[in-house]
Amino acid sequence: MTADQYLVLTEQLVAVAVVISCLEYLVRPGVLSDHGLAGWPVGRLTRRWKTGPWGAVLDAILVPSRYRIVLLLRCGAAVMLLVPWTEPVPRVAALAIVVVSSLLAQVRSSYGHDGADQMCLVVGGAALVARIALVTEAALWFIALQACLAYATAGLKKAASPVWRSGEALPGVLGTTIYGNARAHRTLVRHPGIARLGCFSVIAIETAFPLALIGLAPVTCVLLALGVAFHASTVILMGLNTFFWAFTATYPAIVYVALAR
Repeated sequence: MTADQYLVLTEQLVAVAVVISCLEYLVRPGVLSDHGLAGWPVGRLTRRWKTGPWGAVLDAILVPSRYRIVLLLRCGAAVMLLVPWTEPVPRVAALAIVVVSSLLAQVRSSYGHDGADQMCLVVGGAALVARIALVTEAALWFIALQACLAYATAGLKKAASPVWRSGEALPGVLGTTIYGNARAHRTLVRHPGIARLGCFSVIAIETAFPLALIGLAPVTCVLLALGVAFHASTVILMGLNTFFWAFTATYPAIVYVALAR
């Protein structure tokens, strides 16, 4: 596979995450309403510049009725990225829509966004720059390094937390309303040894993840497989649907940087 083919695969995986994210909002329009958790009347007050000279423009775009159109355009652009275009123009146009709409989502509300949204923006932005400036290999390096930085930062942060080291973090998270799973929560509460092992496993995988770039195929493959298993478990247990696609979208870049070159 060429560097461009690895970038196409990266774009397609990000596109799946974007489609899922858009559908989650579109099927629950109340979240984006003026009285919802991600309502614009509150979101516009989080930064002074949102009510300044740009306020009227943002109001025209980010009110619920028009923002749903933005989501539909974003979803359509992501679907376009799934098509194997031979010409660069459609991919550039689709990436531009995805990146701009990602920025608008961040502007509209500071709440409800997570690492998957940020990773989609970073990877989508890198892919857009690569398409415009013809720097595919540099973009793949950037995406691979960004992924390793994200994993290592998360792992080191958890390692410094006494809650994670004690094994209390996973039962605590799985006992919440938003990210919880009642059966898994009860199991970990009854078996604290398993909870502690789970916490240390997450810390170890995330902290060691940069080793995927050292160029040893067995190490890279094992760490990527553990990453896939980790994100698949968060889908099953916590309902974090976009995390799986957003973070595995960086894996083609890691394979290219570590092995394929």
